[in-house]
Amino acid sequence: MESIYKLKRINPIAKVLIIVVIGLIIFYLLSSLFYSQATAKRGYDSDLKEHIKYAIADKGYSALYSFMGKLYEIFESVICIAILEALMVIATWLLTAKFITMVAKETDFFMGALFALPIVFLCAIAVPILYPKFYSGQLVTQPYHNITFYGMRLFALIAMMCLYKVFDNYLHKIKPAYWIAIALSLALSTSVKPSFFYGFALTLLIFLIIDFFKSIFKKEFKLGTLGHIILMGVVVFPSLYIMAKQVIHLFGPKEVARAASQSSGIAIAWGKPFLKAGIFTNVARLVCGMTFPTLVAFNNRKKLNRFEKFSYLMFFVQILVFAMLTETGKRANHGNFYWGVYSAGFFAFLAAVPRFLDNIRLFKEDKSKKGYLIAGFILLIAHMICSIMYFAMVQRGYSYLI
Repeated sequence: MESIYKLKRINPIAKVLIIVVIGLIIFYLLSSLFYSQATAKRGYDSDLKEHIKYAIADKGYSALYSFMGKLYEIFESVICIAILEALMVIATWLLTAKFITMVAKETDFFMGALFALPIVFLCAIAVPILYPKFYSGQLVTQPYHNITFYGMRLFALIAMMCLYKVFDNYLHKIKPAYWIAIALSLALSTSVKPSFFYGFALTLLIFLIIDFFKSIFKKEFKLGTLGHIILMGVVVFPSLYIMAKQVIHLFGPKEVARAASQSSGIAIAWGKPFLKAGIFTNVARLVCGMTFPTLVAFNNRKKLNRFEKFSYLMFFVQILVFAMLTETGKRANHGNFYWGVYSAGFFAFLAAVPRFLDNIRLFKEDKSKKGYLIAGFILLIAHMICSIMYFAMVQRGYSYLI
């Protein structure tokens, strides 16, 4: 398996050409899919047409709608919206590749780009007969029908890349450029869709509280330490302001003024989304979606850095948010708290795949890991196959609710 690193020996020009070809193929497939959704062609179920209506009418809570509206004014065609969404996914792919090169040692951009594909197009493993689902009922999947998710995820990725740069050493030093980058990209992500922010902010709060008490118990507490903890915490303030405006827009006076049957709100669900699904479904979707990152985390439990721990914890925080909160009124069946789970699943794999690549690189030094590496490789291939199958079906006009 360590022969994977022989990919580095490929001619640099050939590497560039391969990445360009892959990018062009992805762009064509995605833009054609999104255009079919935007024009509401038969079978291409999607929220995109409704999002475009909001954009043209300059309504809705998402900042992405404003940008989409401006594009439509200029080009007077929905093709520009389809191209925008495709470009957001491709940008996420290239940034994911960059992140892998930052984390996995001896991994060049070409290898990063190849291993970024199963992360960016991530789909849970659909188990024939037992749990043959690609989207409906899964916790790890691709919401191809929702453009705001892809905008949110792109800026969330930038925020997490910057967090990786500072999180290990933030108690001693925080570079202003990275702090600003985290705050700005997090705010942009929230302005598009706030779902990622819920889990990020709560997970960050947990880490900051733990760091505060650790520094006291280790007798390392100083005013500077407290200052850095506070500074790291206030990185979420711009996003909190944006989210407050979104809440007012969605659930504020204008909504209250409408008929009671049409009004919306947020209520405590007390775990009903999970209880309603049943034990089998809950176990199946966790096994289908999270076996690979769980396997990687367990086998590297003594080596995990703070970013990896943050990413794994954020997934379970988003699960908790999904289980405990629900929308009421006309938005009750929109499943909006799923978006945070989907984005957290993406980051769990973003933490797991580079670590797994490092494990492969070190295989010669530790042959005892052979069984784990084979199992991990099989799982990753299974995710890739299911991702391709799901995308192919959606591309052909099947409902995304497969």
